Amino acid sequence: PMTNSMPMSLPQVARLRRVSVGTVHNWIRGVRVGGQIVRLDCDVIGTRCKVTEEQLAKFKAECRAAKLGEHGLPATITPAEFDAIGQRAREEALAACRS
Repeated sequence: PMTNSMPMSLPQVARLRRVSVGTVHNWIRGVRVGGQIVRLDCDVIGTRCKVTEEQLAKFKAECRAAKLGEHGLPATITPAEFDAIGQRAREEALAACRS
């Protein structure tokens, strides 16, 4: 098991969080959550990105805060806003695949 002080590679983070390495790359670039951009911090060592458990915990907390808003309640959105968010997510995913 990883300790808090041991940096993890992106594939290790992906396995730990049960997502793809591409998803971890997207987290580092920044993802839109609740109308805000939230990024996973990483440390660049040579040409590699490394992520600590503390950085993952901070990312999770920031995502949760962005999702719930400043009052800790989910933001209310209209169906049209929901559709627009989905469309933007699809466009961002396609753009990420092309780069």
